[in-house]
Amino acid sequence: MLLAGTAAAGGIALINSVGSFSGWVAPFAVGWFKDVTGKTSTGLYVVAGLEVVATVLILLFMPRSVRSTQSTKFAGAETREHDKSGSAL
Repeated sequence: MLLAGTAAAGGIALINSVGSFSGWVAPFAVGWFKDVTGKTSTGLYVVAGLEVVATVLILLFMPRSVRSTQSTKFAGAETREHDKSGSAL
């Protein structure tokens, strides 16, 4: 687990705050780019590009131990379900 207890609550609050802020900024940016360029697609491309950058940053800065632990958990869950039922999922 990456965060526990009150740190987990603080992490969830931070994620919620960033999501709420981006819910205001993204439509503003799309509208501003539409005013500047005359095309809505320009603003949507900028917002999509920022999402790709965010994905790359998450993958770069996520600790390797967390990534390997999460993939092991998912694989183990499938195996346990197979063992309990006696048949494939």
